[in-house]
Formats: sequence, C-alpha cells, structure tokens
Amino acid sequence: MSSPELGAWPTTLVVVAHGPAAATLTAVRNVAAWANHAHVVVVAGTKPGLTAVDRVADRGFDTQPGHGPEALNQALRAFDGTVAVVHDDAALSAEALQTLVATHRSTGKVAIAPTDASSAQQELEQAVIHCAVGSADQLRTLATASAFGPGLTTVGEFVQPAKVSVPHSAGCQQRLVETNEIDAPLLVAALIVRDESEHLAACLESLNGIVDRIEVADTGSLDDTVDIARAHGAEVMEIGWRDDFAWARNQVLERCTDATYMLWIDADERLVCEDPTQLRRVLATYSSLSPAYRLTINNHNDQGVETHSFLARRIANPSLVRFVGALHEQAVRLDGDPLSDAVLASVSLTHLGYEDSVMDARRKAERNLHIARQGFADEPGEAQAIHLARALRGASTDPAETLDELDQLTGHVSADNPAGRSLLHALRSELHLEAAQLSNAATEAKLALDLVPADATAGAVLAEALYRTGEYAELLETAADFAAQPSRPPFIHDVLAARTRARLIFEAAVHQERFDMAIDQLEHLPEELDPWLVLASAIPIVQFADLAATAGTLGDERHLRALVALPQLSEAMLDSAADAFGRSQLPDETAALVDEAAANLRAVTTSPALLAAWEESREVADAIAFARPLTAGNMDLALELDDIEQLPHPISATFAVAAEADHRRGRRAEARENAERSLALWPAAGRAVAVMAELDRADGRPADAIETIKRAQADPEYSSLPSTVRRTIATQETHAHLELGELGKAASTAVDIIEHGGTIGVWHEMLQLADTDMDQLTLVLGLALLTDGADFIDALPAAVGPHRTPGLCATYLGLGGTNPDAVSVGLLAAALTGQDELGELIAGHGHLLPDDVRERLADHLSTEGAKAAAQALLAKPTTRLSA
Repeated sequence: MSSPELGAWPTTLVVVAHGPAAATLTAVRNVAAWANHAHVVVVAGTKPGLTAVDRVADRGFDTQPGHGPEALNQALRAFDGTVAVVHDDAALSAEALQTLVATHRSTGKVAIAPTDASSAQQELEQAVIHCAVGSADQLRTLATASAFGPGLTTVGEFVQPAKVSVPHSAGCQQRLVETNEIDAPLLVAALIVRDESEHLAACLESLNGIVDRIEVADTGSLDDTVDIARAHGAEVMEIGWRDDFAWARNQVLERCTDATYMLWIDADERLVCEDPTQLRRVLATYSSLSPAYRLTINNHNDQGVETHSFLARRIANPSLVRFVGALHEQAVRLDGDPLSDAVLASVSLTHLGYEDSVMDARRKAERNLHIARQGFADEPGEAQAIHLARALRGASTDPAETLDELDQLTGHVSADNPAGRSLLHALRSELHLEAAQLSNAATEAKLALDLVPADATAGAVLAEALYRTGEYAELLETAADFAAQPSRPPFIHDVLAARTRARLIFEAAVHQERFDMAIDQLEHLPEELDPWLVLASAIPIVQFADLAATAGTLGDERHLRALVALPQLSEAMLDSAADAFGRSQLPDETAALVDEAAANLRAVTTSPALLAAWEESREVADAIAFARPLTAGNMDLALELDDIEQLPHPISATFAVAAEADHRRGRRAEARENAERSLALWPAAGRAVAVMAELDRADGRPADAIETIKRAQADPEYSSLPSTVRRTIATQETHAHLELGELGKAASTAVDIIEHGGTIGVWHEMLQLADTDMDQLTLVLGLALLTDGADFIDALPAAVGPHRTPGLCATYLGLGGTNPDAVSVGLLAAALTGQDELGELIAGHGHLLPDDVRERLADHLSTEGAKAAAQALLAKPTTRLSA
C-alpha cells in the first residue's frame, strides 16, 4: 500500500448523527476544523438522531432531510469522487482519514477502520462499519444495505489498512427507537413442521421474549407436534406436503403479513440472543428502512459440538417478499427488485438438524438430494448448482460417482463467485481423500485455497493428505502461506475441519521441531487433545516451563498439570511457572496439586539426612521416608510406596522405586546408587534390574546390562515378578543383545516379550542386523508369525529396501502369516520394482484384504508390470479369512 500523501482528502465527508446533540455537534466541529478540503454534510442515522441534525443545522452546517439508509443514500447521490462516512461517536483523526483515503485509492475497495490498530492490512467480506472511505457509488450501495446502522454488520469487499484505528464508543447503540413506537406486531415467528415432537418445544421456548406471535404450518404430523405447538401459544394451520419448501413457507407467510418482520425458523433450530430488548429496538429502529436481515447459522452434531456455520437470510418484511426454491428456499421481493439486507450480529441460530441421528432417522440426505436434483433440472442456475453439489456430498456413498456429477456442475458456477467455486473444489478434495487419492485431494484443496485461503474444509484436506504421506515440511509451509494471505469468508465455515487442520499442523510442527508453529495452534485445537503432554515430551523442560504465560492467557491449567509430572522439575521452576500462569486463576484442584508438588520438591533437599537415618536404623519406615520425596510428580511411584511394606522384600523394593524416581528425574548417578542398594538386598528386584540395565546400556556397556539381568533370572523368586516387570526386563535384554550383534539371542529374549503381552519395537534393527543371511532372516520371520505382523511389515520397506520387501512379504504369507498389510505393502513394492512373479504370488493372498481395500489397491496397480497382479487380486473370492 502506498503511503498517504498530504492533502489526500475525500471530496465529501458525511457524518452519521445519532446524538445526543452536543456529542454530534462536537464531532462535526472537529472534522470540519481539519478536513477543510472536504465538503461536510450531516445525516441522521436513526430517528433519535434527527434532533441532533436540527441542532447542527442551526449552527450553519449542511444537513440532509430524513434519517436512516434512504437519507444517507440521498445525501450520497449529490456527490462524486472519494467520500468518507463516519459515525458521530467515532474519533476520526486527520492521519487516519488520509490513510483510509490512500488505501481506497490504491486498492479500489472500500477502506474501513478497526477500533484498534491492526498490525497487517486485511481484506474482509463482513464487518461492522463505523467509518468508511470509498467511491460515492460504493458507499451508496452500502447505505442501501443499512451498512452504517447501529447493531448491524454488512457484507461487501472491504480492506482494513495496517496501523490505523478510529476508536468507536458505540454510543449509537443506545440511541435506538423504543419498541412501543411500533403499532403492528414487530416480529412474528413462522415454522413449517412435521413429526417434530422431539425438538419443537425447545425451539418455541427459545423465542420467548423475542417474538410477538408464532405461526405454525403442519404438513401432516402423526405425533403430538400440533398439541405441543398449541400448548406454547402458537397459531397452527394444517397443510399437505408437496416436496417444495418454498410453497410451504408461502402458506404460513400469508398469516404473517400484519407484522413488521417475520422470522422463519425450523423446529430443530434454537434462536440465540443475548439481549432480546436490544434486538427488538434494532428492528424497531429500522422497521421502515431495512427490508431483511441475515443471521449466523451454527450447525451442531450429536455431541453438541459446533461443526460449521454460515450466513443466511432469516428475517424479512413479510409484506414485501415471497419464497422461491424447492430446496434451500430463499425470500425474494414481490416487485422483482433485489432484496437488500444487513447482518444482525447480536442474534444467531443453533441448528441441530444435521446431527447424525436426526439425519439417519429422517433420511434428510436422500430427501435433500431428490429435491435439489429436481430444482436444478427445473432451473439449472448457479444457486441451484451449489445446492445440488452440497446435497450430492451429503448423500454420497460412492466418491467416484459423486465426483463425476460434481464435474458436470462446475460450469454452472461462474468465476465471479470465488466462494462458490472454492466450495466445489473443497467438496471434490474431500471425496478424493475418502477414496485415498491423496495427490488428487491435495490438488483440489489447493485450488480451493487459491480462491479462498480461509476455507477450513480445503485446509483440513490438504493437511491430511500431506500428513498421511509424511510431507510434514510442505504441510507447514503451505499452512503458513495460506494463513498469510487475505481471504474472503468461505461459503461455509467448517468448525470441525478447522480444528482438524490445527491438530495436523500441531502434530507436524512437533515432528519437525517447529515448536513456534505448534504453539500458535494451541487455541484452535480440539478440546479432547491435550497438547501439553505432547510438548512436555518433545521440548526441554525449561522451554516447556516458559510456556506457562501462554497457557495462562488461554486459561488452560493442563500445562501446569503436565509440568508437575515432569521428573526434571525443580521447585524454583514450578514456582516461576505458577506465577507466570497466574496463581489467582488456578482452579482449586490444580492449585492443590502445584502446592503438593512444591512441598515434595522441597523435601528432596533432605535426602542425605533421610538416607543417613535409614543407614542407622535399617527400618522399612525410614527407607520409605527417604524415597517418598523423590517420587514428587510421579503419582504411580508414590502409590507404590503406600503398599510397599506388604511385599516380600520391602526395603529392596523401596530403593528400587527411589532408583526409578531418580532415573525419571535425570539424576543418573543417584539412580545407579539406589539401584545398587536395592540389588544388594535382593538381586531380583525387577524395577532396579530394569533401571540398572538401561543405565549400563546408555553408558555403552550392554554386556554389563545382560549380566545384571542373568543374575536376577537365576534367583528362585524371579518367576514371581509381575508379567509387566519381566516384559520390561526382556525388552532391555533384547536391546542389549542387538547392541552386541547377537541376533539369535535377541530373538530368543524377544519371545519373552511376546509371551508377556508386549510388542517388539526393534524390527528395523533386527532386519538390518540379519541383512541377507537367510538363517537369521528366518528367525525374524518366525518372530513375526508369533505376533499380528503389523509392526514387522511396517518396518520392512525402510529396513530392507523396496527390492527385498516383496520377497519377505511373500515368504511371510507363504509361512502362514495373515496380516493383510503384507499383501498391500508387498504388492506395491513388487509393482514399483517390476517383480511381476512375486506380485502375482502375493496377489494370491488377496482374500485377506477387505473388499474395498482390495479393489482400491487393484486400481493403484495400473503400470504395465502390475496388471497381472491386479487381475489376480480382483479374481479372488471376496470372503476375508479370519486372522
């Protein structure tokens, strides 16, 4: 944006007056004093502003007769060039006005000012406007749409320049017409219903204190819907159903023409309004000025979670409109003129109708698709194409078939409707993702985001496609690029998709150690995800503790709960973090947890004295007193101490717990000393054995680790250890043998891991150590057959390479392995490396795959060398064998 030049003034400056008169006069004098290059004229924004305009006129300033949008429009018709419009309760300065003028002239868009200075220029399509600069034509359009009305927002192409603000006191919100000045009913609610006994009562109750009357048209209910409606005071008419929502709406509309405004609402919707009195005053103020209003519709799922939102016209003057459109019906003017509207920011609708259970019970998706198809066939226009696209997506059971139908609709949505075209690309990207066509999904998502960078649906699909293919760096790069671009609002804001996108960015950022990007996503993440546990395990404790202030800003005490559990925590670090978070805003339970952890950490400093007391007494109680402070932040270890006196070797077990506590805290020397004390008392102290073995391995002494383990296993009481402890020890022994290059012994101890219910996490190391030695590979394959095979197969491509993967998969299957991943991984590897014979052999086990996976995999095997494998795969019976 170019810098504002001196003398960059509008030709006209219009002050919108709301009063009181003294405030309006002060505002007009201020702008007239420094905007001496502009013609200043004053217009009453609302009826109460007329008194202020009269006072201003008495002081010699130019004024416009009348009030509201029409008066403002009339005033603007007299001017050309650049015009500024400002509320009388907005503190406009000469510098801010010059910046707004320069921004308008450089962008061609209406420049509007935020109440607080923004750090970057933004493009908007929805805003509350109290100060705007544009051409006379642009501002006349906004005036017609009641853009400058108190309590209203509006839609258009706006730009907010950086580093400029025009503070707005919002005094105009208090200068509204009282509802008792309206003779007719101000607002009547209109519903069409059928079998709505589950939802209707709550809907009607949400209208209390807001509407003057409720009109209901019932289309053939078989339950007690009509009785519920009448019990809530509604007037009920009974009509038939013609697969035409507009016709039904028009039936009940005829009952509402005595009212100033009509609200149309469905039984599965709830009207949400924080201040009904203020809403009615806004409507009364514009009763003769604004014909219609749009509201935000928030859709919720079965769990009460908001899924997506959009703007829709829901309030209109019933004497001026009729409904058209069999599906997604719209109100249009009777005289054919465009129906101008504004947006009511203080009221919204919560829609429950797209909950899964309701959709299934009423077959809404199929009904909507039927009506949308008919509507498009009758009038194949842009709006009908978009309605049909949404209905197709909602009812889709076959992604490929739905994609073909969407292709036929694309030409009906013009390039002048970027939000609509972005929606089509986003729908296509979702379908490709469902079909596991990740490249196509990413391409369609990028096309959608190029048009509307804020499209959450496309953003989530792109993130998912890149995340699944491990392209974390590109995921973060594209996310940052699109986030930095100004964007018009999407056709629909998908709240769940926005949270999914945030989660994927967070996880990719942690994977790439881009913790700054991960932290930026914290406030957008799904509530069920605890990001602090992830960050606590990924970044140094000092850096994690420094995030306390960020957590405090978000009001998320889970950060301190995660911090308390970190073994390396110090008392000073915990106190600093609690202060940074804000102790006063901590819930009682979390505050108690922090205080307890701090007390335990303080007690750690007394360890030498407590140890000396035990060495003198050799009593269990003194051993426990020594170990207790060390378990601070480790609830599982603290609980073990409560019952440790019941064990056969309580003192040994106590020092084993102390060793584990020190080990988790990173106190390696102290952990070794306590493990040695434990093992000196009982060589088979399982926890101490595991700690000592891990410390020996970390010091590069795997043979010493094995010696400690063998000593424990020779003890007659070793077999009495819990299975989980023996599994941990077997894992340490397996690692140690692999570090010594002893694959056979590692395989033998790995059997113990499997027998004790564990999983083998070293397949990659085993396969690399076996290399091409078939005898050793047979050992690894034998182990794989003892497990479900999934981890073994996952490790194959990276460990042995794509050329050897098909052969090992074929061998695994030939030996009786039943994991279906061996089929899919082996087939793809065979196709990539041209091993047709192995491909056909692996395809012979296609019966292990679910039908949809088998068919999709056959589609992927499209190269010349893989056709035989694909044909063999599709020729197999569809019954899947049980593993």
